[in-house]
Amino acid sequence: MNQRMRSTRARLRRRAPDRPGLRFDWAVERLLHGSRPHRTRRLEDHERRVEAAAAALFIGAAAALILLAPSERNFSPGIAAALVLGYALASRVRLYVGAGSTMPTQLVLVPMLFWLPVATVPLAVACALVLAGLADVVRGRAPAERLLTAVPDALYAFGPSLVILAAGEPAAGDVGWGVVALAVLAQCVADLLASTVREWVGRGIPPALQLRVIASVYVVDACLTPVAVVVASAGGALHGSAIVAIVPLLGVLAALALDRRARIDELTSRLDELREERRRHHASIRRVGEAFGSGLDRPALLEVVLRTAMEALGADRGCASAAGSDVEAGGGAASAERALRGAGAAAGAAGGIAVAAEGTTFAVAHPLGRPSGGSATDDLVAVARHGRAFTDDEQALFGYLAAQMSVAMENVELHERVAREARIDELTGLANHRHFQESLALESERMRRFRRWLALVMIDIDHFKSVNDTYGHQQGDEVLRHVAAAIRDATRATDTPARYGGEEMAVILPDTDLDGAFQAAEKIRRSVERLRVPRPAGDALRVTVSAGVAAIAAQPSDPADLVATADAALYDAKRGGRNRSVRGVATPAARFAR
Repeated sequence: MNQRMRSTRARLRRRAPDRPGLRFDWAVERLLHGSRPHRTRRLEDHERRVEAAAAALFIGAAAALILLAPSERNFSPGIAAALVLGYALASRVRLYVGAGSTMPTQLVLVPMLFWLPVATVPLAVACALVLAGLADVVRGRAPAERLLTAVPDALYAFGPSLVILAAGEPAAGDVGWGVVALAVLAQCVADLLASTVREWVGRGIPPALQLRVIASVYVVDACLTPVAVVVASAGGALHGSAIVAIVPLLGVLAALALDRRARIDELTSRLDELREERRRHHASIRRVGEAFGSGLDRPALLEVVLRTAMEALGADRGCASAAGSDVEAGGGAASAERALRGAGAAAGAAGGIAVAAEGTTFAVAHPLGRPSGGSATDDLVAVARHGRAFTDDEQALFGYLAAQMSVAMENVELHERVAREARIDELTGLANHRHFQESLALESERMRRFRRWLALVMIDIDHFKSVNDTYGHQQGDEVLRHVAAAIRDATRATDTPARYGGEEMAVILPDTDLDGAFQAAEKIRRSVERLRVPRPAGDALRVTVSAGVAAIAAQPSDPADLVATADAALYDAKRGGRNRSVRGVATPAARFAR
């Protein structure tokens, strides 16, 4: 039959979500999408087995027909070769009609039925289809498997051949139109059965869908058949009248086919572009979701925005940096790296979008944030691609993405600042009281779980009120900052120094017993004692602190008891003359050793 489908393996289970009347047409279009001649594909293993079985069936049936149905007509190799070549050429003219496509091979098939021994017609049709497929294989437009599928494509020729044989092989001028109609009907039935079984078993395409696709093709075949009968009865094989009747008609159909093919190719390319654009939009939406998922993680946010920009612009490589965080994506030649550096330097210096080119590689960059005082900035995002410069619209889109990225980075910085202010005392840079309480509770739980020591040092600046009264609160703030720095320098990385309140400081010391905590307190006290806090007048203040030490180990206890013990020891130190460290009452069990 003239319909030669090369459909996709998809089961076509998806349907359009809106009007029910459109669902079937949409599925038909998906079926035809893989049948375009310029969309040839390799067969899967299952399809290959089905096509091989169909080809073997055809060869057996064709051989049996030739042996069992001898003909009174003489077989002329020249006439057979001319008809096979004509059929192959006609099969190159593909007309897309309705939901399917057809080839005007009916104009050659009918003369075959009246000019050749009828039993040889199916084999002649198969040879013509193989010849047409071979042309595509040689030109590299189709895989070699195309030849395997071309053989069972000729199964439809058995239908009209059997009808003409049953009618006694009449001449074209003597055949009745009833026989012609019956032959066309047999042709359609044979094609429907053969194609339905092949598509259903090999590719899973339902029979109802197959019928919808090729119904319009049968109408075209029926319309061309009377013309072909008249041509066949015009004279003998290769008669001038027959050639004059067929060639111009094939020329008109070929011109229409080329025009429609060009339009379909254009629409198909546009659909491909829209599909690619939709895929990119979906990818962008996914990356926006990733941005939400990444929360306020600067490197993750940088990577999400960078990949979104690359996806939107079709870039091969990109890089982004902000606040010391750097990310890169993609690959490419060294020219891409040079183009990115050039665009980044220009954008950083100009404080706006900039482009650069390195041979056939093009790059665009945009700063993240606003440079202060017109100075250059290293915080920027840049992407590069090969072979195509960035249009004005693409640069505008890239600038929009960079602006949104800048806002996101500002939000990250704001979040980090708020988070820091929620945990850090602004004046001293130590942990604030809230963070101190959270850390003490956490370390207390850890101490009980792992049977470790936990110590606490409470520190108070001696005579701090007189400093404020004598030199003012600004000088008092300076003293607090210097004492906090001394405490921070004298403690370990695992310790938690904090401003407990006013001029009182505290240090949480994990894995430290009472003696170890006392030594740490003495180290802090001596460090503060060596301080010389500068004054605007030029002289310096000397400052001392008093410290109280407490420790517990591996026993149920309220953290407040540890604070109370250390606080009581602190007041003992102050009553004892200040500038000293005092141990509190140790609470650990005697059997416990560090």
